[in-house]
Amino acid sequence: MIKAVLYDLDGTLIDCHRYTFNAYRTAILSFGIKVRQKEIIKKCFNILDKDVVKNFNLKSLERFSDIYREESLKGYKKAKLFPDAIRTIKHLKNRGLKLGIGTLREKQIITDTLKKTKLEGYFNVIVTNEKKLSKDKLFFEAMKQLSIYPTETIIIGDAQNDIIAAKKLGIKCILFYPKENKKYYKFADLKKLKPDIIVRNHSEIIKAIGKLESKK
Repeated sequence: MIKAVLYDLDGTLIDCHRYTFNAYRTAILSFGIKVRQKEIIKKCFNILDKDVVKNFNLKSLERFSDIYREESLKGYKKAKLFPDAIRTIKHLKNRGLKLGIGTLREKQIITDTLKKTKLEGYFNVIVTNEKKLSKDKLFFEAMKQLSIYPTETIIIGDAQNDIIAAKKLGIKCILFYPKENKKYYKFADLKKLKPDIIVRNHSEIIKAIGKLESKK
């Protein structure tokens, strides 16, 4: 029986990848390094700051992180929820499911974003990345705080690390792949990781969860 749904944030609840891309590009460019779009997506997205700095041989982690954080905050002020996200979350909440978020973002960004998008109060647990944890450890911490088991959980995410984290933890995974994300992730690469179900919009999530619940 499914008791909880754990969400990724960027690219899953919030349509923000274009702003994340711009934030990375601006931060790296501040070191005098010009990079192509493919490089940013491959070497920055869903990766810790310290590893981005290593990937591009940047001289200062603190400087990179400060600029990236500042630009990210600017972008998040413009970012919006994907269509039907709130309606779906309300439905799941009314069913009595526990809801959580596991994100590589910092707490302040999440707090501001949830307030702006009117998602405050819907989530039982929000695990952010102050401790610089990997994605599977973020989701594991969320489960621990909710006192639930992997077999009682579903993870919804849009990226490779979400699927990999779910597989590592033994959790069913729904891949969210809307048209807005095609520019940043290749569908073939994501499909190779074998998510349990693939949806293109939030209105399909309720039905997808029902299918996973019916599987033995």
